[in-house]
Amino acid sequence: LEVEHDGITAFAETTVPTPTRGLSLSQDSIKVPQLPFSAGRDSIVATITRFMRNSVIRAEWDNSEEDFYFMVVESVNDTIDPIFPAQVLDALERFRFVSEPTEDDAIVFLSGGLVSFDTYSVRVYHINDEYTALYENRNQDSRDLNEPPTNVENALGVFSAFNSQEAFFEVVRDQ
Repeated sequence: LEVEHDGITAFAETTVPTPTRGLSLSQDSIKVPQLPFSAGRDSIVATITRFMRNSVIRAEWDNSEEDFYFMVVESVNDTIDPIFPAQVLDALERFRFVSEPTEDDAIVFLSGGLVSFDTYSVRVYHINDEYTALYENRNQDSRDLNEPPTNVENALGVFSAFNSQEAFFEVVRDQ
C-alpha cells in the first residue's frame, strides 16, 4: 500500500494469513420451544432453563500453529422474525456477536441470546501478526505511554489483513 499526500509518501505491506481451516459447529440447528404459559411459572422456568442449557454452540477449527483468530456471529437476513413475545419487540435489533481475538482453537457462545428465528453465519477470521500486536497493545494508561505498533512507514497505523472460513446454523421453532 502506498499513499502520497502533500509531498509525503506513506507505505506499508502485510501478509494475508491462510484461511481458517476445519471450521465446524457443534450444532447446525437450535430449536426454540413454545413457552407453556398455561402450565404455570415453574413449567415456564423449566422450559427456559432446558433451552438455555441446550443452546450452547461450540465453533472449532484447526489451530496447530497457535495463531490468533476471532469470530463473528450474525444473522444472515435483515428482517426479524422475533423469538420473544410482542412485549419485547421494541428492544430487538439484528443480532451480531464479535469475540475477542484468541489463540484457542474453539469459541463457545450461547445461542439462547439470539433474538430472531433465522439463519446465522459464524465466520472465524485468521488474523495476522500486525493486527495481533495492535490488539495486544490496546490498553495503556498515563504511567506507561508508548506508541502503538505500526507497520506503516512515514505515518501511523496498521495495514492488516484477515482470512476466514464460514459455517451456518439455524434457529427454528420446536414443533
